[in-house]
Amino acid sequence: MSFNNIFSTTTTGAIVFTGNTLGLSKASNSQNAGTSDSIGAFISTNPKINIPTYPYPPGTTLAYFSNSSSAVLNIPDESTILYAQLIWGGTYKVSGEDYTNYLNNPIDLTIPNSSSDIIKIYPKIQDSSFNYNDTYLYSNSANITNYVTEALSGTYTVGNVVGTTSPTNNNNCCGWTLAVVYKNSTLPYRNLNLFVGGEFIDSTSSSSISISGFTTPSTGPTHGRILVSALEGDANISGDQVLFGPDADNLNALSGTNNPVNNFFGSQINNSKGLIDILGTFGSQNQIVATTGSDVGTNIIGGRQGLDITNIDITSALTPSQTSATVKFVTTDDTYLPNAIGTQIDINAPVFTITKSSTEDFVIPNDTVFPYSITINNTGSIPANNCLLKDTLPQGLSFVPNSLTVDSKASTENIEDGVNLGTVAPGTTIKITFNVTATDFPYDKSSYSNSARLTYNFQSTIGFIQGLTQSNSLSTETSAFLLPPLLPNVQAITYKNTPVTGKLRAISSTTTISSYKLASNPTNGFSNVNLDGSWLYTPKVGFTGTDTFSTSVTDNNGDSSICTITIIVKDVFKYQNPINLKVNKIIFPKVGVESCHYI
Repeated sequence: MSFNNIFSTTTTGAIVFTGNTLGLSKASNSQNAGTSDSIGAFISTNPKINIPTYPYPPGTTLAYFSNSSSAVLNIPDESTILYAQLIWGGTYKVSGEDYTNYLNNPIDLTIPNSSSDIIKIYPKIQDSSFNYNDTYLYSNSANITNYVTEALSGTYTVGNVVGTTSPTNNNNCCGWTLAVVYKNSTLPYRNLNLFVGGEFIDSTSSSSISISGFTTPSTGPTHGRILVSALEGDANISGDQVLFGPDADNLNALSGTNNPVNNFFGSQINNSKGLIDILGTFGSQNQIVATTGSDVGTNIIGGRQGLDITNIDITSALTPSQTSATVKFVTTDDTYLPNAIGTQIDINAPVFTITKSSTEDFVIPNDTVFPYSITINNTGSIPANNCLLKDTLPQGLSFVPNSLTVDSKASTENIEDGVNLGTVAPGTTIKITFNVTATDFPYDKSSYSNSARLTYNFQSTIGFIQGLTQSNSLSTETSAFLLPPLLPNVQAITYKNTPVTGKLRAISSTTTISSYKLASNPTNGFSNVNLDGSWLYTPKVGFTGTDTFSTSVTDNNGDSSICTITIIVKDVFKYQNPINLKVNKIIFPKVGVESCHYI
């Protein structure tokens, strides 16, 4: 089965692949840990199970239904998940093992923030199944966009995946890949494509994929990356290559830090920078690829084996104004099964930098007027049309009518309603200035903070695209009215020779309480105050009467207050047990009462 383009879009965003193998390399003709190009034991995230022939750390099994491994997905903040596909596969029929009847069974998925809940994922389509010298391999996948949208970044665990660990087979493999497409307004406009399926590649076969629907910038740098997932790549067997170019007649062999040009697939699980991903299960046990010479690497004993995930730069293979591309998989020796491909290519688009600034970094609310300026620069290669700039001011600030200028020309427009800038050509810089009035304090903050937003559209190969670029967030400090914490005076009653306890509860209108401490000692007793506000008073032996001590409270702003704790120590009546009755009375101070004051 060839590859299917299951998702394609043009937006500000990127693609990320993560995942992990489900097996460790074995010894030849054995299920012991070794350096063969085949797995002899499955990985398990359960540290209580282990195959004795595999070294530390624990977490290995011979039963596929007990296998599992984890990987970490990193999505930038403020991103929107557009699509997510889970791909899994491996060998399912070899000498002595046949799991053909289990290929359509569900696998287990655990998502971040839900470590105890196992989600059953059924394959939507069996993407590929191949027979190579009586070794049968498969690849399945399913759309899990809803789960990734819910969980976002974090640790994902996949298990119960069909695979083989036959001691006599040299191609045992099993693993999984999570491919995610996301949108983020801070990234360039890109053509994003995700392909899923598979082709078994040997010396007599190859596979090509065509990509279109984009136009690279006509001038300036042209950037792009390719992401690939594949089963059964070997570090110590070379000949496998990935080719890329504008068409089938103009292809270049790709390479990356852990993907040699003539041994591209070497059981390397890489992150978004093309470097070894050590965050997943058994992340420190990796086969060694060669970076010079023949590109033939070395296997380690019990290394992660049988799955490749990588993300490499293809900028050098792109040309200005390019509108199509071809990816081709070939080999002269090592066999492998690519099962997922992602491409992200920067397109011909306006590129805006928007800088918001002010000459004032501190203002006092009292109808104070101060200026803002916003500078817009299109560093892209094409114009942006219907440009509209908006700046929604934070609470406490008001726009000054008729104060706005565009490139020093007066305008009657209101920045909060939007300023129409029309078409902004490449290389154009526009400066907008306006005044605001500080009429009130910001809500629950000590500064006025916000950013400006520019909306626009532009013509691309696939039609008009709506764009949005946001400026930096600018903060202007103010003398916000922050009250110190309120801590009421306290009165408590006890009896001769009897300790009394209590707990203070201060109130802060703007922040949280950080600590309590003793401010002054009592005269006729002993006191202790804990950080959480709990206190203990013990009268001196035989003392009766009134005693006092004081306590201070501090909030996270560093503001503090003091209260007085008054203890009335009574004599013990005849026949009355000398117990602590803990009769506490809280007296809230009135304004001006000296016994409760602010520092």
